[in-house]
Amino acid sequence: MIPFSSECKAIAIVVKLVNGKYRLSVKGASEILTSLCTRHVVVSPAPSQGDGDAAIVETVEIDTNSQENISRTIIFCANQTLRTITVCYRDFGTWPPRMLYEALPHELTLVGIVNIEDPLHEGVREAVVDCQKAGVTVKMCTVDNVLTTRKRQVG
Repeated sequence: MIPFSSECKAIAIVVKLVNGKYRLSVKGASEILTSLCTRHVVVSPAPSQGDGDAAIVETVEIDTNSQENISRTIIFCANQTLRTITVCYRDFGTWPPRMLYEALPHELTLVGIVNIEDPLHEGVREAVVDCQKAGVTVKMCTVDNVLTTRKRQVG
């Protein structure tokens, strides 16, 4: 387990795969992790073999069109006050790899972006009002994405 990093806004775990390689699986803030991904998983229906559940899973490079779709997805979800979490991975032949720790979360493969509803905790609105009455200007109730914050209207 690689503990949560406030700098990367991510957490990771390493597992040994059946083929003997090691997979670094990472989850965290979409705005950061998607920028570190160079490939993404694509699932396509398999040619008709009589099995309706068959699929082809492959990874492809993230091109300009894919990057724009990823960015639009994050923005759309943030505008719905949803927090996005990205799940991605990178495979290594050996563990630990012969590289600096800072280089680990690069050349990742994007698996997907999930959304969670992260409502304000009870009492936040009242606390913001109390701060404002005391002359304190509240700039942000912390979330991962500034768009999510803007949509929350806390005071």
